[in-house]
Amino acid sequence: MQHSWPFFDLVLRTPVLELRIPDDDLLEQLGTVIKEGIHDPERMPFDDPPWTDEASPDRELAWITRQWAGRSAIKPDAWRLRFAVLDLNGLALGMQDLLATAFPALRAVSSYSGTVALSRRGAFRSGAESEMSDSLRPR
Repeated sequence: MQHSWPFFDLVLRTPVLELRIPDDDLLEQLGTVIKEGIHDPERMPFDDPPWTDEASPDRELAWITRQWAGRSAIKPDAWRLRFAVLDLNGLALGMQDLLATAFPALRAVSSYSGTVALSRRGAFRSGAESEMSDSLRPR
């Protein structure tokens, strides 16, 4: 099915994961992941402002508001595609972002990942951890 916003039709599949731009229903499912926490509270793995330390429900509200704002901020020369990471059963595991600035000139991207420990979400067969980290690596 084609959507009015073409990025909703963008899906990347690997043998153990699916990455897709989340619609609002999937954002709600991902909100559960955000509420549970995506990292050990004793360690901050991100260089972003420490939004993951906010108390629930403020953390989820701030997160979903950023997701909505990010949709309207996509421009040809600067963008952040915010993919939901799902297992093959459709279980939301977190997010994998692909970012670019001055894309027409630089033709380079960077990535940002916020996923729960796979063991906490009932996870995968062996090797899925490396599949997740390698899913967007150029071949």
